[in-house]
Amino acid sequence: MSDNSGQEEGQAVERGKIEDGIKKSGVEIDLRVLWGALYRSRLTIILITILLGSAAYLYAYLKVNIYEAKATIEVGRGSSGGSSKEDVLSSLSDSMSLDTQFDIITSRLVTNIALKHVDWRYHYFVKTRLKEWELYKSSPIRADITKGIGINFFFYPSSDPESFRLQAKGREKEGQWEIDKTYHFNEEIKTPYFELSIHRVQENPIVDGRYRFYVLSPLRATLAALGGISVDYGEGYSSVLTIKNQDTVPLRAQEFLNAIAQAYMEQNIEKKTHEASKMLDFINEQLIQIQKSLDEAAEKLEDFKRNTNTAEMSTKTKLIIGKMSEYEGRLVDISIEESMLNALQQQIMSGKKLESLSIAGLKVKGSTLSRLIQELQQAILKRNSLSLDITNSNREMTKLDNMINHLKDVIANTINNLKLSVKERRKLIQQSIDEQERRLKDLPTDEKIYSRLERNFQVNQEIYSYLLKKRSETAILKASTVSKNRIVDPALLPASPTKPNRMRITALGTILGLMLGILYAVIRELMDDTIKNEEDIRRVSTLPILGQIPHIDFVEEHKIVVLGEPKSITTEAFRTLRANLRYMAVSKNPRVIAITSTVGTEGKSTISANLGAIISLSGKRTIILNLDLRKPALSTLFNLPNNKGMSSLLSGRATLEEVVQGTEYKNLSFIPSGPIPPNPTELIQEGGIENLLKTLKDHYDIIILDTPPIGLVADALSLMHIADISIYVVRAKHSKQEFLVNAERLKSEKNIHSLGILVNDVGHGLTYGYNYGYRSYEHSYYGEEKA
Repeated sequence: MSDNSGQEEGQAVERGKIEDGIKKSGVEIDLRVLWGALYRSRLTIILITILLGSAAYLYAYLKVNIYEAKATIEVGRGSSGGSSKEDVLSSLSDSMSLDTQFDIITSRLVTNIALKHVDWRYHYFVKTRLKEWELYKSSPIRADITKGIGINFFFYPSSDPESFRLQAKGREKEGQWEIDKTYHFNEEIKTPYFELSIHRVQENPIVDGRYRFYVLSPLRATLAALGGISVDYGEGYSSVLTIKNQDTVPLRAQEFLNAIAQAYMEQNIEKKTHEASKMLDFINEQLIQIQKSLDEAAEKLEDFKRNTNTAEMSTKTKLIIGKMSEYEGRLVDISIEESMLNALQQQIMSGKKLESLSIAGLKVKGSTLSRLIQELQQAILKRNSLSLDITNSNREMTKLDNMINHLKDVIANTINNLKLSVKERRKLIQQSIDEQERRLKDLPTDEKIYSRLERNFQVNQEIYSYLLKKRSETAILKASTVSKNRIVDPALLPASPTKPNRMRITALGTILGLMLGILYAVIRELMDDTIKNEEDIRRVSTLPILGQIPHIDFVEEHKIVVLGEPKSITTEAFRTLRANLRYMAVSKNPRVIAITSTVGTEGKSTISANLGAIISLSGKRTIILNLDLRKPALSTLFNLPNNKGMSSLLSGRATLEEVVQGTEYKNLSFIPSGPIPPNPTELIQEGGIENLLKTLKDHYDIIILDTPPIGLVADALSLMHIADISIYVVRAKHSKQEFLVNAERLKSEKNIHSLGILVNDVGHGLTYGYNYGYRSYEHSYYGEEKA
């Protein structure tokens, strides 16, 4: 018992090693194996590479061209000329910074000004072959759409030059609608869904193809146009901004970018002139009031002089009046400043037009108020820019709203503090005026009245002169206003598209195809558990390899190759097998050779026929017994009848002389399988095979047994026990590596000695359709065997 258990344990260990070898062989791939896998899958790799490369090329071809125009603007030129950050920032407008300029350029305000010069609402396309092209300023038709914004209209030319076919469809609350009718040019087309007219553009001829057009709403046109605009800052502390515009039409990219740059310049000048205009309006209002007061004061003074016959005032009175006039002038200046602070405070409280908030006329340049207003305008512009992309409930928008409200409160408090400061100055000046008035009380009554009238006249006259001077200065400032910004380089017409990079896309697609093809080949190799060559066998099995038989072409398989083509490499391989068999047998004079395989598609019968033929050529009398009773295949190879054979002999229905058939080749005889019996296993095991072999040994030197596949039926096992040499046939690229486990078990568990492996069909890997099987088995056992 202990010997048997030890033997079983040793066999289990050996099987485990074999199975481990099978598993390892499935994942270990060296460079030579990898190259072999790539070579075997070369056509698939090439096909995948071509397919993906072609798909990438087609994708790149169909992708719309994107053109980019560039323009540069210098912001805040003509300042100190320094290169530090402080110098550059101080050269900007008082209420603006580089970030503010960015927000202004990308604002809807500037965009809408630019869109007055560039049509972004109407879009026309023509489709020829696979691609659709946009026709900007080159469309042969012009549509005037009064109703139907956003609808895609399809225009088809007609054989009649005055008519066309129009298609459109959409969805309303009532359901989907579709229009497909023929109309005439210049006709007023009215439907429940749209209203338009289409006109010919004579200078642009209509070509064959499908035209498409639509019109955008003003807001959507603004958003679409803004989508291609971007602004880049210069390097370091440069005050030069680079504006870029990406568009599918190169001419529109250039024109719209230049329109944006020009609109930005105009808006910058307009803001400055707007401040001057507001100042002029205020001065004119004050002049009207002062003119009236001045006329009244002059009239009262003249009346007083005429009634009292007073000509001149005393020198003392003149000095007092002069000082009081000076103080009165200061009070007027303070009143103007108070009026402007009140107007500014009211605008802050209303929250309207804060982007154009002006502090012109206030003596607060560079003050806290100026800085706060700059921050407020910058936050408002940023909010307006973000509102194009995000909703008011967004966290960033809420943060900006809170900042704007906070700045408004701080500005309001700052204005209140300035108003208190102005009020204090007024109080001090008023005290000085009161002091001079007390000095006038000591004068005689007439002179006192005269001095008061004179003082009132002089004050109004000085105020009037002051306002005239300010109006003149402001008018000159308005007329001579120029932007501190300038267009350095206007946009040029893009010569070539920046996107897509078709060469790169095609190259990436091709590389991806190559990588996927290689990946497929590697995965296929890893998943392929078939025996491909002799090395696969050595990694898994310890059995000796008797030889490798090259692929036998389909045309050759119906004849004995070694006899029909004695100089072929296949014949040479069988000669090598014949030589190796001499050193294989345990006995010195092997007479019986059994040939089997795991399944019936590995070329076992063809091997039997050609091995028998090559041995017979060496002068030895050879006979082949077709013991594969379920499938008579050898008769076809030898072109001999199969009406009687081994099944007839073993069942006693024929004699040996009746079943032995000679062949057209010397020294080679053959016993076919005969009619398929109902009990082949019993015939082989109980039909006297050993006695038959003893008889045949008296007449033949070598007996070859073509046995059934041992992986499907048990017939072959009893035949291998009585054979001197057993050949286990495996087929390259067809037989599973696990089949070798069966071969190892024949040696270790079934005590089949002198067992070797023969690799068939090396170097090709085609299957031969030898579907071997019969009804009582799961495996197929019918078909035609091929080597």
